[in-house]
Amino acid sequence: MMNKSNAISDKKLFLIIAVVFLITALFSATISYASNSSSDHDDHTETTRIQASAIAFSPVDVRVDAPIVPVSSPDMEEKYSDFPLKSRTSATEDELNGALEGTPMEGMAGAFLNAQERYGVNATALLALAIHESAWGRSGFARNRNNLFGFQAYTHNPGAARRFDTVDEGIDVVTDFIESQYLTEGGKHYRGGTLRDMNPIYSADASWMSKVALLWANLENGRYLD
Repeated sequence: MMNKSNAISDKKLFLIIAVVFLITALFSATISYASNSSSDHDDHTETTRIQASAIAFSPVDVRVDAPIVPVSSPDMEEKYSDFPLKSRTSATEDELNGALEGTPMEGMAGAFLNAQERYGVNATALLALAIHESAWGRSGFARNRNNLFGFQAYTHNPGAARRFDTVDEGIDVVTDFIESQYLTEGGKHYRGGTLRDMNPIYSADASWMSKVALLWANLENGRYLD
């Protein structure tokens, strides 16, 4: 039968061994090792400590194409703000479609040129107006109602924006409205037939004409083409 003093000594010895083992394990965990075997099938591996200073990071250059930035100048904006909307664009359908490439309005240039033929309103001016009002075809009205112009989306009731069966129908109806009401003498909102004349009635934004004029100028001069 083990006496009490021997039992206490054995417990002390066990505790000492356990503490030493725990300290050794904790110390080993702070060191990183990597296998350095000569073969995938070699059972004998050599461990090598990895030094932080041996790790090198090489930055990788990522190329990002910059978007086409429209050219802007006070003279340009003033010229197109006062340019007659009843005129003909010098841009071709291919050139205008090139500017629309990659946007939700891709391939729509023909509809604006058709409206120009029918109502005598500059196709590029109409396109600039549609781009401005729909954020290049990304607006909810454009996507869900084929309404590129936010037509009849009044400030006090934007939900009243008209729904069209097709984009072409929307372009045709809005061009007819602009031509008869804003650009024809005797029209309800006729003040002279330019963006500057339209601005006070058409938009509550006093800078509306400049924004549309800038788009018109850059489209007309091929600034959005690659």
